[in-house]
Amino acid sequence: MQPETSSSFQSGRDGSGSLQPRAGFLRVTVCIYVCWLIPSLIFLVTGFPSSKESAGAQSQDYCIRLLLAAWLTMLILERDFGWKRALGAALIVILGAGMVEIIGEISGFPFGHFIYTEKLSGRLFGSAPWVVPIGWFVFVINAYLVCCALVAIFTQEVSWDGQLLLVLMTAMVVTLLDLVLEPVATNVEQYRYWLERDRSYYGVPVSSFIGWFTATLVFAGILSFQLNPARAGQVARRYRLSTGWISLGLLASIGLPLAIQNWQVAQYMPVLVALNLIGGLAIGLAYVSGK
Repeated sequence: MQPETSSSFQSGRDGSGSLQPRAGFLRVTVCIYVCWLIPSLIFLVTGFPSSKESAGAQSQDYCIRLLLAAWLTMLILERDFGWKRALGAALIVILGAGMVEIIGEISGFPFGHFIYTEKLSGRLFGSAPWVVPIGWFVFVINAYLVCCALVAIFTQEVSWDGQLLLVLMTAMVVTLLDLVLEPVATNVEQYRYWLERDRSYYGVPVSSFIGWFTATLVFAGILSFQLNPARAGQVARRYRLSTGWISLGLLASIGLPLAIQNWQVAQYMPVLVALNLIGGLAIGLAYVSGK
């Protein structure tokens, strides 16, 4: 019996069977993102001029890159799951992350007590900057899609036990990415200031990473029902592989610049985390692709 093909996958095709959005549009978006990323990396390595204006330009550059990454992530989701499921997944993560960040800054749960500085403008209800939930969306969705491909190492399709593994792997990947992000956000860019006494990891409390793991665990669990990759059968697996590589590229385009910034201020542990995480995911995807 042929495996069931999800209607959400069929909704991504027109009458002739071509994928929507068309591959050409997706390639153009990737090219725009890469063309914006390369000058940013050059400036990052060579060093932005030390002035207030250039610091603001660097912050704007980060926001634009994040928005481009979010748009590319939406296109990937649409290609694999259709617009309804893609929009649903985006709302789940963005609205959920916004609520968690606002509650976290007010109450200290689940990350610990902190405040956002004025380095990032545009606040949600006077609390978390709007760009923070967008960052959550890029991290969580792309980690989920990479892990969705990697689960094929253990199960031929994303069955129920595979979905449990998928949720745990996604939470772990996002938490490891946060180990790279937080030292930069706290010590380099100074977007966030921690009020906790325990700031043992480059000025960041352990509670922050526990909070990231827990929140991502919830988001990934909801996504496993919203996107429902278990119903997609062989069609899902075929596109999971190509999607996994694109999503890994997006995560690397964010993680490696963060690693460079950590290296520049002699924060070497996040650099090791970034290189091992991205390298390990790439090896896993290469193994799956060769099966």
